[in-house]
Amino acid sequence: MKDTVQLELERVNKELAEIARFPDMNPGPVLRLDMEGNILLSNKAAEEVFKHSMTGKNWKKISHFVTDENWKKIIESEKLFPIEAEIKGQTWIFNHRTDFESNLVFVYGTDISRQKEDEKKLEEQAKELAEIARFPDMNPGPVIRVDMDGNILRANIMATITFNSLLPGKNWKDICPGMNERSWKLIVANSEMAPIAIEAAIGDYIFVFNHRKDVKSDLVFIYGTDISRQKEAEKKISGSSQRAKRNCTIPGNESRTGITDGFG
Repeated sequence: MKDTVQLELERVNKELAEIARFPDMNPGPVLRLDMEGNILLSNKAAEEVFKHSMTGKNWKKISHFVTDENWKKIIESEKLFPIEAEIKGQTWIFNHRTDFESNLVFVYGTDISRQKEDEKKLEEQAKELAEIARFPDMNPGPVIRVDMDGNILRANIMATITFNSLLPGKNWKDICPGMNERSWKLIVANSEMAPIAIEAAIGDYIFVFNHRKDVKSDLVFIYGTDISRQKEAEKKISGSSQRAKRNCTIPGNESRTGITDGFG
């Protein structure tokens, strides 16, 4: 029978073997360094990432991303020191931690390539959203978004300039000349996405406001166009037409104008 000491030795050896296996079970690079940066031990994942044996080499030299300044901070601090690096098209974060009891530095690498791709996509989406948010303000006419009760939720810069007031919080039915309950009921009852136009005189200008209900969001979008010049042109054309009619000779009534046919 095995004595107690032998059994204890076997238990300890088994435990040590399991501890030794622990780094190799890590899916990311794991390295153990001395205070000079010399690699004392590395797992299989580290060798796969760097494509060569690591033990005996210097971490600062082969990593190319750990500067002397960084290394000084690593070995002087008990805090985790992360360094991000690009290796063969992949993005890694290498966390460094110094153990002052053993005078060793432990390095743990994590592949954050997907995270970086997601961050890039989020940045692109944020940029796109910012451009979309800018879109109404680039419109030369008023653009207003209201709820189904006519409460103004958002308005662009031109809407503020046109009404000489900040519009969010106000009710569109109260501030839009020409708008009444009957017209509003037609707008909110419209499910065909066809715009409903309301003409309104605001100061010295005449606008046409096209209202379009969005059935998905239960919101009404309003787009204003300054038609003052068009109205002025129509007025001039109408005046010219009236003058032309007054000066026009009516056939068969030449005697009324004093014009004869030349035969006495």
